[in-house]
Parts: sequence; structure tokens; C-alpha cells
Amino acid sequence: MKIVDTPQNIQKLAIPIKNGYSFHHFSSIIYCEAEINYTHFHFIKEDELTLAKPLKKVAEFLTNHGFFRIHQSYLINLEHIIEYNKINGGSIVLTNGTELPVARSKKKVFLEIIEKMKA
Repeated sequence: MKIVDTPQNIQKLAIPIKNGYSFHHFSSIIYCEAEINYTHFHFIKEDELTLAKPLKKVAEFLTNHGFFRIHQSYLINLEHIIEYNKINGGSIVLTNGTELPVARSKKKVFLEIIEKMKA
């Protein structure tokens, strides 16, 4: 993944793979998961892909494209939230059924985002 400023109309991410790049619409990414200096991308239909970059670098790029870092280990696509649970400190459920915790330090800003999404 090359971290550069992209025109607003480009809605794809290029992830390096063995023989080149794999292109994915931002909307197809459900969430990203940190594992030390690697980031695992979880998609709607495609298999998981792993990028040899820390989640911090990925978040710097994707935050401008509808993503929010809810936890040190998770960056979510806000389009894929289907439920927010207040129990046990807070967690979200995504369209693929995955439930992820919302870190205490991220909760206030996350709830402000939810407030803007309310009907």
C-alpha cells in the first residue's frame, strides 16, 4: 500500500501481493486488524490479505475514507457497523458478524460519530 494523497474520486486501495498489487474498493473492506507490524484486511467477499505495515500507517490513510480506529488493534469501516452494544464497556458488531471492542480512550469520539449518523 502506497501512502500518498489521492484524488477524492479514487475509492480503491492497492495492496502489494506476491506478483504485483491487489485492488480493493474501500467499501469492500470491513475492518483492519493489527498484529505487531502487520495489518490484516478483512473483506466482504475476498479472502483476508496481510500487509507488512503497522495499523498506524494504514489508519493514517484510511481515516480520510470513512474508517475509524476503535481500538489499538482495530480500524473499522463505518459503513459496516450494524450494531453498537453499551454492555461491558462498549463493542460494535459488523456486517460479517464480527464483534469488536471499543477502547475506553476511543469511546467519546466514536459516540460523537454515531450521534452524527443518527436519523
